[in-house]
Amino acid sequence: MKKLFLIIFVLMTLAVYAQQTLPCTQIGVNNLGGQNPYITGSCLEVSSDLHVNNKNVIMEADNRIHFGPGTNISPVQQGDLHASIRPNALQIAWIEPGTVGSVGQFKKLELGVKLNNEIEALIDEFIAAGKSDVAPRTNPSLNPFDPDEIDVYAEFSYQQNPVSWAGPYRQNGFFFEDFARNQSDSDPANWTWDNVPSDYRFRVRFTPKNTGTWKCRIIAIVNGFGEYSTSFFTFNVNESDGHDFVSVGPNKRFLKIGNEPFFPVGMNLTDPLCYVDFNGTIDDPTDDFDPYGNNCLGFPESVWSGAMPYQKVYTIFEQELEAFASAGANYFKMDILPWFSDIEFEQICNYYNRMNVGWEVDRIVEKAEQEGLFIHFNTSVQYYFLKPDRIMWDWSAYGEASISEECDNSSDEGYCYNKDLGLTDPESFFLDYRAIKYYTNRLRYMIARWGYSTNISAFETINEINGTCGTKEVFLDVAENKCKDVPGSDYAPYTHEAFFRQKVNAWQSSMINLMITYMGHDRHLTSVNYLTGGPKIADDHTYYLNSLDIITQQNYGDFPDLYKNSVNIVNDFHNNADAGSDDRPLCDKPFIHGEFGSVSGYNYWLCDNDASWIRDLWIASFTGICGSALLWDNMHKRELWPHFGRLRAFVEGYDFDESDNGQKGWVPEHDRHVDYKYYSIDTFPYLIHKPKFIGVVETFYLKSPDKEHAIGIVENNTYNFYTSWSCSNDPFVGNQRAREEFEQKDDNFDSGHNDITDENPWTLVDDDMYSSKRTVSYDDEKLYIKDLSGYAGVWGKRYTIEFVSPWTLNVVATVTDRKGPNGVQIKYPDIRGVPETSMYLMRVYPYRNKSAETFPNDTIAVKEVYKELLLDFQSDQEIASEPEIRVYPNPANDCLNIEIPALSGLADISIFDLTGRMISKTVSYDMLTKIEISSFNPGTFILKITTGTNTKTIKFVKQ
Repeated sequence: MKKLFLIIFVLMTLAVYAQQTLPCTQIGVNNLGGQNPYITGSCLEVSSDLHVNNKNVIMEADNRIHFGPGTNISPVQQGDLHASIRPNALQIAWIEPGTVGSVGQFKKLELGVKLNNEIEALIDEFIAAGKSDVAPRTNPSLNPFDPDEIDVYAEFSYQQNPVSWAGPYRQNGFFFEDFARNQSDSDPANWTWDNVPSDYRFRVRFTPKNTGTWKCRIIAIVNGFGEYSTSFFTFNVNESDGHDFVSVGPNKRFLKIGNEPFFPVGMNLTDPLCYVDFNGTIDDPTDDFDPYGNNCLGFPESVWSGAMPYQKVYTIFEQELEAFASAGANYFKMDILPWFSDIEFEQICNYYNRMNVGWEVDRIVEKAEQEGLFIHFNTSVQYYFLKPDRIMWDWSAYGEASISEECDNSSDEGYCYNKDLGLTDPESFFLDYRAIKYYTNRLRYMIARWGYSTNISAFETINEINGTCGTKEVFLDVAENKCKDVPGSDYAPYTHEAFFRQKVNAWQSSMINLMITYMGHDRHLTSVNYLTGGPKIADDHTYYLNSLDIITQQNYGDFPDLYKNSVNIVNDFHNNADAGSDDRPLCDKPFIHGEFGSVSGYNYWLCDNDASWIRDLWIASFTGICGSALLWDNMHKRELWPHFGRLRAFVEGYDFDESDNGQKGWVPEHDRHVDYKYYSIDTFPYLIHKPKFIGVVETFYLKSPDKEHAIGIVENNTYNFYTSWSCSNDPFVGNQRAREEFEQKDDNFDSGHNDITDENPWTLVDDDMYSSKRTVSYDDEKLYIKDLSGYAGVWGKRYTIEFVSPWTLNVVATVTDRKGPNGVQIKYPDIRGVPETSMYLMRVYPYRNKSAETFPNDTIAVKEVYKELLLDFQSDQEIASEPEIRVYPNPANDCLNIEIPALSGLADISIFDLTGRMISKTVSYDMLTKIEISSFNPGTFILKITTGTNTKTIKFVKQ
């Protein structure tokens, strides 16, 4: 009767968990080899007659045994069958995907794990107590967030051939609570999260990278109970539309996904700082609803109040991600923040009261996957380790001596690593063994929960770690009734203490190695983040850790030097000609800016009509970093986001990590027109040359390893925050040094930036060069693409440069020129200090390659173009004599002048040869346009001019 009872119990289990059961091992006659066969598995499926034949057969399963309809067990012969469910076994459920036993390659597999009732009761006891892990426990309990107490993990292997398996790969499990958003109330402030009960409160998430047969078993090590493990079960992995994890390219300059190049384009998106609706409208501060419980005018004070956001914040963030992806972005940096996305702040190693936050981060990751967005996942914001900084979200608690009583907050309990461990000094966080243990638990949990996703590109340690542990004093300015920092009270230990820098270095190394261990099979990039300037490498060698994959460093600086600084940083780390110039050893790692801005420390973006944002995005992308700069300002200004899509489209198809001729990857270069003058001085070397004129136009570009291609931008620095200013205040108030840098007043400053002009004769011709908008011709300021392949001179190799508008991606001009002694001149269209013509993208390639491909001389398309030109020419051949348009000289040698006195908009000017092949194209807003034709072969050409809806053609002769 006992045996019959066990079988009935198994069938009942099947009925309850039919939708979640694991794939079963099929049992038949062939499984009964040997005298006393022992058959085990997570789930057993008996689908044929079993003839025991005088054998004692033991059949034991973790979850269930199912005997199919009509199964006969030795109806005549002697023998015994013992079928049972293993006592206290782990119960396993197949959660995702819906196809039980089958997973897509690079897709998530999620398993649920249920421990026995006694262990589950002890977990409930810990949760009910509501205390941190270090608090005394009045009743026996088990902390599900501490792997020293409950360690649940899976072992995965895949079959390489019929006799061998690769693996096992360990994948850590995590404690999980399921929720549903309850938005039934008409007031979003009353929306709640409803708990969705589940027996399977531990989860394992895993992404298989190989197709074929896999096997898995679950192991749980429980303090006081010992080890439990399931039998192996198998599942199949099939090809899918999923993609591999992001990785570093073979030449370690740029990134790839599988074998395809990957160029991240995006910015920081950490949270919706203030309510922004789907149309990008900022919430009216008088509106009844605000997601943070404070009106928008209160920001940033409202965010630092200590209140967690309303649920609607997360739905708004999902809408933002949809709009972000629709605009063409593919990448965002997400800082884990205590008021939005962190699982731990109030209590150390007890995440239960933030399980709804973890559930919302699940939704964010899933939304990123759906929208094709990749996440640069920074695991900790730096505010935690500042004393004081953000009132409720920093290290210090109420009663901190450095904060005046009027500015303190009695409800501020401080960061749990301060409060629970008694570490009054944030510096001790990096050395205390308890802090390290609990912090690694937090990292392990994050990676276990979200590390499955191939749309998380990198896991990063602490944001701006070289700015942590700073201290300052805060007082109440009675006159302004405002809390302010005491001047001169700031102290940054990273800047002043070699020992602290060494501690940071050791901590970074330890955390990165642990992250790699926790990732296991699902390997992401590892990243660190530093403030502008990076680590002091004499004591902090983090950038040179073998376990570090990608360097993320902020880059803020004075306009316009930070763009060139970015080029210098990249070249300095990589093995290019000027490597080592800044005392940095070579460092073969991709480099990206985690934040970027040309106006450090000032909210210029509020008043500059987005000039800085637009410039920073486009220019920085061609300074050699492995993607676009991840801008911080204008985080939620959606009308700017289409720039992301245009940038992605422009660089599409380029593999910047390719190598050739010993050159690894596409190299960043920079050019700017500078005229020098020699001055006599009284000491050696008696002559010194100083800049007499510095141009306002610069170019930044990436040059291919074969030295035959380049891609980049040419831009006018008189389009800037100052000339685009819309506010009444002076942007340089309180920052004379920044004004001097901006105006390029002169170069007579010592290392402390003190003026030393008294006795030195050299000053720049133009000491106010960026303060007004200017129009510049390529003859005024000559720029070059340097060191392209081929001969130089009269018979030099010819190259084509396409100039493309960043605002439309239309080709505005195409110029062909020969390589000269200085390189290939960038004969850009007239470039102005107004947005639409302030910068042009460039594509550079050998003349024959692309023109022959685009305009083949013998195709029907070219003949049709030629026919159209002839018709235009026949109907308008007298146009050259008409007063509204003049073309001179004709014949011409070097330059052709086109005068259109009645021009009110733009003119599209194209030149064709008599085969119909386009030679050049220019878009002009000027009544007089000068076109360089010195590189043309002698002969007859057709000039086609389009203004509005009118088109005219003119024949001219090149001598």
